[in-house]
Amino acid sequence: MIHVALRMLLGDKAKYIGVLVGLSFTSLLLTQQPAIFLGLMTRTYSFIDD
Repeated sequence: MIHVALRMLLGDKAKYIGVLVGLSFTSLLLTQQPAIFLGLMTRTYSFIDD
C-alpha cells in the first residue's frame, strides 16, 4: 500500500512540490508564531516588572 502511495505522489511533480511547499510553510509557522508570542510576553512582563 505504501508503494502505491509513493508511486502516486512521486508520479505527479506538481502535487509533490505542493506538498513540500505546504509542509515547509507549516513548519515555518509552527516555529515563528511561538517565538513572536514569547517575545511579546517577555516585553510585556519587563514593562510590568519595572
